[in-house]
Amino acid sequence: MNLTTSWLKSTSILKRSAFSAKNSLRIPHAIRNRASLLSTSSILRADKTNQSVEEWAAQAKSSSSSFNEIIDGRRLAHLRNTLAPHMPQAYPQLKLDAKTKEAASGEELFPNSHLVYFWLLNPENELSRDGYFSGEAPPAPYLQRVWAGGELEFNTSNPLCVGQDASLTMKIDSVTEKQRSPEAGGPIILVSMSRTAENNNGFSLKETRNLAYMEKTNPSRKIIKSSRLTVSNSHFNHTFTPTEILLFRYSALTWNSHRIHYDFNYSNKIEKHPNNLVHGPLTCTMLLELLRTNSPNGYKLRNFKYRAVSPLYSNQPLTLCGTWSKDSGTSEKTGENELVCELFALNNEGGVAMSGKATLTKV
Repeated sequence: MNLTTSWLKSTSILKRSAFSAKNSLRIPHAIRNRASLLSTSSILRADKTNQSVEEWAAQAKSSSSSFNEIIDGRRLAHLRNTLAPHMPQAYPQLKLDAKTKEAASGEELFPNSHLVYFWLLNPENELSRDGYFSGEAPPAPYLQRVWAGGELEFNTSNPLCVGQDASLTMKIDSVTEKQRSPEAGGPIILVSMSRTAENNNGFSLKETRNLAYMEKTNPSRKIIKSSRLTVSNSHFNHTFTPTEILLFRYSALTWNSHRIHYDFNYSNKIEKHPNNLVHGPLTCTMLLELLRTNSPNGYKLRNFKYRAVSPLYSNQPLTLCGTWSKDSGTSEKTGENELVCELFALNNEGGVAMSGKATLTKV
């Protein structure tokens, strides 16, 4: 499903409301449990029985949720070990604590690994039938969700590191309606959410999520091929087959109970997909990890903006690719000491499943 080219052309339901600091529910760093959260359900209602999309959007955009976290080394090591069997042999190691075998104190989080922290702590009765937190979603009938893309911005001089106290503030920035014909599946509600993380030194990263909600997803996958985004045109690539174990472990590590990723009966019989869907954030993470594996020394990721074009499924081979800008095999400079790389994932039929542009900066 291509939810990307029309994103910027969509008609806004409500103008983006200004965020007021008084709406932010921050938790003092003195609270030192693993992940502390002021009840999100009091901010974004899970029960929206008689609520319109406009009412929900106004409420959602005027609120925020804040989390505190101690960045431990265990989850980072678990994530690296979950990804490693599906990555090239040159995939970077983590520095481990000699006693615990967890990621050592001071080890930097690699791009997108913050997703194994800052978990939502909502009980099951606040989840949708699909398994995601229903407070993030518009009211019925827009109940089925797909990941449409997003953006990651990093402060390369102040990364999140193991052992740090960190906080994350989450808020919904915009709610937009895209009109489609009934034959195409009817209207889509596009929700853009930002998640900003800080440590004791200030801003570390900002993640933007673009989510699409609809009455019913279309399980047919469009094969969108590009003469430019091909394996033969890439400077580096890697093919692997995502397994159910990979998808389950990633769901567990990111506290993601969306059933399309691990429940075959639901994915196949209810949503009519041929198999479980690979998480959009997992594909994004693996693209970035392949980039990290192939990046020149002394460069760090500063920004990655991407879009999800069509679904990927477990037990079907997929190929991750990267192409440095220009023909030099390194990159085109967008600024002093910056490199640009186009990243994309191809499905088992050669169609583009995800594509984006990464900017690295010399440190």
